[in-house]
Amino acid sequence: PMSFGIFCHIFANEGGIQLGRRALGYVLGDETSDGLFELVCGQPYVNLEVDAKTFSIGIPLDIQGYIDAVKASPQRAIYPELGLYEQEWSLDELVARFGIEGGARHHERFLEFFKGMVREGGAHLEKFSTEVEPHVQQYLDKERDTSLTTLSDAEIADKIHAYLEHLRTFSCVHFVIAARLGFFFTERVKSNIVRFLPEEGQALVGELLRGLDGSKIARQAIDLKRMLQGAISREQFLRAYGHLASNELEISLPRLADDPSALDRLVRDTNGSLADPLEAFREQARRRKHAESHIKGRLGQAGISEGILQELFRELRMAQRYLSLRETIKYYFAAEYALIRRALTVLAERLNLCQADLFYLYPAEIPELLKDQDVAVLKIEQRKEDRRLALALAKRKAMPKVIFESALEEIGKAPKIEPSREFQGIPVSSGDAVGMVRIMDPDLLFPTDQHELGANDVIVVRAANLGMFLTIWSAAGLIMETGGILAHGACLARESGIAAVVLENATALLSNGSMVRVNGNSGKVSVLAGRAT
Repeated sequence: PMSFGIFCHIFANEGGIQLGRRALGYVLGDETSDGLFELVCGQPYVNLEVDAKTFSIGIPLDIQGYIDAVKASPQRAIYPELGLYEQEWSLDELVARFGIEGGARHHERFLEFFKGMVREGGAHLEKFSTEVEPHVQQYLDKERDTSLTTLSDAEIADKIHAYLEHLRTFSCVHFVIAARLGFFFTERVKSNIVRFLPEEGQALVGELLRGLDGSKIARQAIDLKRMLQGAISREQFLRAYGHLASNELEISLPRLADDPSALDRLVRDTNGSLADPLEAFREQARRRKHAESHIKGRLGQAGISEGILQELFRELRMAQRYLSLRETIKYYFAAEYALIRRALTVLAERLNLCQADLFYLYPAEIPELLKDQDVAVLKIEQRKEDRRLALALAKRKAMPKVIFESALEEIGKAPKIEPSREFQGIPVSSGDAVGMVRIMDPDLLFPTDQHELGANDVIVVRAANLGMFLTIWSAAGLIMETGGILAHGACLARESGIAAVVLENATALLSNGSMVRVNGNSGKVSVLAGRAT
């Protein structure tokens, strides 16, 4: 509950989504703050009807059309801004929908919006480096060095609220701006390449998004190597990356710096694959540049004009810059999450609560906790039982990825797992990998001695987050149950140069210890040896 409450507060409570998208020219009403995210049987969901409205630019949306498209293909609800929501309107399309006068008016609005996105795309990167990043770094340095031991309980509660407000009104706003610019221009580039090169365009898009410059996350491998060589100390490494976790948005999970042995395990599992991380990153950049040259040549052969090519590559540069910046900003706001976690743990200790218990409350209930601890404890005990039931449903895969009001009876039904030795997933990072399946527990900070990873292992997870980068880096391949080409896990896989596929119910379809082949070009996962479900 604490994690879900924090996320809703900083993103949906007139927070990052509303403030960030309005800054880019989107037209959002107050209704986009109400019911955007919901917990259903303990699982977080986004309301597609409300979400679609956060992408409005003032042209009437075909929300029923989106719902019908998702009913026909539920996978389209994952990252709906890629391929479901409109990113571009031609004059002919708008005239067909709204008539000559209305179509012309709406097309003018789109052109005005598009110019604003291009303008912001050209300016925001410099603003981040000269204003935003220095501010966040100074803010983190100051707050990390602030002692909480001299503060009263009420003052610690005020600190937590102040941390939430900084995320809501500043850091997450810039995260949303970077993500929206990256996604917007990626979708435009992808749709054009697929239109121009229908047979091979889809596979080439992922190659254009690997080896991107500037991601703070991608520095981890280089800095870990520097630590091993003695160029930086263990303390310096943890100062930079100690706030990361296997799921940084789950506030109850310990951070890397919280577990003294976690860094030792990371060194053990990644040391063999860190011969020269800088050269490995350069190789990914070379692959990207080769793909760019290939696409430019193929489009030239197809008769695409030089002007269109220049515009396509201008938009590609925007996509590449802002997808990288998105990862960097998430790195920073994950550090702010660590501040909140530290304050919560201090408060729990002060109140003689089990540390984990405090995470069963919502942020808005902290003042109530200080006034009447007995009432709060009753809520905690009830929510522990709710979570136990929710985890049982999750383990059975009994929650559908998409819930339709007309099919509520699907809630609670375990999926039908068809026995097979070959599964078709969605490719998100190219390449071919053969290795042993290692299903990772999402609540582990990092691999333990019982979950030791090797360079020939294929990691299978429900979802992958920033704190898993070094683990992913050391693996042969990655299979995720949820995500898409722009999911954080997919971005990390491309930075690591490993094959990655999204395969629904992968943790049920595959067995620990079995040998599999992962084809990141076709999306196929083949069981080579061992038990197949």
